Amino acid sequence: MGLVDHVVRPARSDDITEGGVLVFAARVEGACVLGYVLPSRAAAGVAGTLPDGTCLSV
Repeated sequence: MGLVDHVVRPARSDDITEGGVLVFAARVEGACVLGYVLPSRAAAGVAGTLPDGTCLSV
């Protein structure tokens, strides 16, 4: 299964995470798998989509 609707990018000031991290999100059957990666740790979770149906703004 390939994930067609996905975003991977550096975190921005309007993201809910620390600066200097990599954020990612992918839509999977109406939900979003999203998270971030820091040099020392990573975190991920599941959430609903944004109002426009995406998981993370580009």
